[in-house]
Amino acid sequence: QQNPLWSYGTSGAYTVTLTASNACGGGTATQQVNVIANDDCAGAIPAFAGRNGPYSNVGAQSSGSFSCGGTTDSDVWFSYRSLCNQTIEINTCGTSPTWDTKISVHTGQCGALTQVACNDDAGAGCGASTLLSRVTGVQVAAGQTIYIAIGGYIGRQGVFVFDIVPTSTGNGSFTTPFAACGGANLATTGQPNIGAQIGFTMTPNTGAPFFM
Repeated sequence: QQNPLWSYGTSGAYTVTLTASNACGGGTATQQVNVIANDDCAGAIPAFAGRNGPYSNVGAQSSGSFSCGGTTDSDVWFSYRSLCNQTIEINTCGTSPTWDTKISVHTGQCGALTQVACNDDAGAGCGASTLLSRVTGVQVAAGQTIYIAIGGYIGRQGVFVFDIVPTSTGNGSFTTPFAACGGANLATTGQPNIGAQIGFTMTPNTGAPFFM
């Protein structure tokens, strides 16, 4: 073919060789290609609350999705679906060795996204690692999917981890639906919210208390 096209089914490092020839002779060119599955929004990798990674943006293209920290970002994409109404933080503070990362967060659908948060340098927000990134106060509704792009300042590239941290306290409460069998009573302390501690005390009891 005069202008060949090829689609890779899986990500990875590939050696690509192109041979061109005509009646006067021919020549061959070889190059290493790094194929990244989540190089754009459509291939976003699902992320979860807690630590995600390690991942890499080495060889990634720039989507221009950031409104902070320069225009060339070599970003890779992730999606996060919330199971409840919550406020979350997203950061690359756990990345070691440190390098100049960037985070942007988007709502909507791929091809029609709205940026809701962006950070280049978290400063004191990541402790001594001032070049790492941290966005806070991202509100996500139950069942909603948000898209997270992570890249580097002016095309910086490297290996990174990122954390999704629920920060909302919620307004949960306990309800006793029916009396316990055998005359036992269950007392609760605290509120059943994300990140909160709760306690249970059963009285009266004979022998060891049993919770099921």
